Amino acid sequence: MDKTLAVRIKDAAYPNPFKPGLEFNAPVHGSWNIVHIGMQVPEAHQIYICADNCMRGVIMTAAEMDMLDRISGVVLEEHEMVSEDITTVTLEGIRELLGKFDKLPPAVIVFPVCVHHFLNCDLEYVYSNLEKEFPGVVFIRAFMDPIMQKLHLTPEQTLRSAMLEGVPSSDRKEKTVSVLGCDMPLYKDSEIFELIDKAGYKVREIFDMGSFEEYMGLGSSSLNICNYPTGDLGVKTFSDRCSIPYLYLPFAVLPEEIDEYERRLSDALGIELPDMTALKAELDNALDDLRAYIHDKPVAIDYTAHPRPFGLAYLLLEHGINVRKVYADSVSAEEKDVFERLKTEYPDLLIEATIAPGCRIAERKDSDYLAIGQKAAWFCGTKNFVNIIEGAGLYGYKGLIRLTELIKIAYDNESDTEDIVPRKGLGCLSSI
Repeated sequence: MDKTLAVRIKDAAYPNPFKPGLEFNAPVHGSWNIVHIGMQVPEAHQIYICADNCMRGVIMTAAEMDMLDRISGVVLEEHEMVSEDITTVTLEGIRELLGKFDKLPPAVIVFPVCVHHFLNCDLEYVYSNLEKEFPGVVFIRAFMDPIMQKLHLTPEQTLRSAMLEGVPSSDRKEKTVSVLGCDMPLYKDSEIFELIDKAGYKVREIFDMGSFEEYMGLGSSSLNICNYPTGDLGVKTFSDRCSIPYLYLPFAVLPEEIDEYERRLSDALGIELPDMTALKAELDNALDDLRAYIHDKPVAIDYTAHPRPFGLAYLLLEHGINVRKVYADSVSAEEKDVFERLKTEYPDLLIEATIAPGCRIAERKDSDYLAIGQKAAWFCGTKNFVNIIEGAGLYGYKGLIRLTELIKIAYDNESDTEDIVPRKGLGCLSSI
């Protein structure tokens, strides 16, 4: 076994089972990138300031979404980066673009790039001038700088924070709970909706925003919730600024954690947590039925399918389901405890790399596997897979029960993996 590509969990180091270095990018693109995420701000226009090679990817993403009318670019030529002032070039490029609009958009998401760090661009000067010249436009300060993600926030975290920075606080708080920082809408049958409804509140997700004006009213919420790790920082910062109570309720899969997060929600809503005994029993039965249904079918899980891949592996293994692989390049702090439990209780579980250079030529010969997630499907070479990303909104006990149903469907039905996985932004509009 090549230890640069796979390691038994008993021998794996936390939090990095594999040595960092040169990275491979698998041709699996169902996860959302910054273009998809930025399009969640209704009526906002995105402007990228970068060289041709970077520009190509973001423009193609917008084209695939059939949203070219909501994106523009300022292409940086070599001489502009070598002989000219990058601050002036950036400001004049954005100014020229906005001057071509018949009607200015209510918001512009500006994406400087790595070179703006290298050349010490004065972005405060750029934004202050833009805000003076275009006072009716909200400028959202994002970044497309993947070189910084090992030392700083990722572009995704930066964008999710920036998207909420322009939303004003409101003294008038509505009896509304806003779910923010996620790309997938919550499963409507989940306990979150039941608890919020029981307390007499209305749920508002970012996907419900029909206009920028409505989006700017998010500061009037009574409670903000985030379920996804990369949205936590931005939603918490926004909530603190607007004096809105905030809960981070991640996609827990172990019953003790689900109970704890749902207790926190009940306490925040001022209601008593209902007895979950029957739901726990229903989940146990669903998992036992799943084991009997798929027999000893080997299962692989990847980190793009669920933010708790190790927790999900543990839950399935505890019910006798034959999970053999988890595709993940690191272990999040949220999963440290379950990672240690797996090391002790299921020491032969394999952790497989997805970004190591050797992954490019690794054999994809596990077509007999049932995969949970697109990357697991692609690396295994299987056509039986659950096509989800980011937990698919499947929160709580009912979400996990629904997941067992999706696994059964994947067991019974083959999908065209090679056609599906290159498509960008699962769940987004696609013109392909």
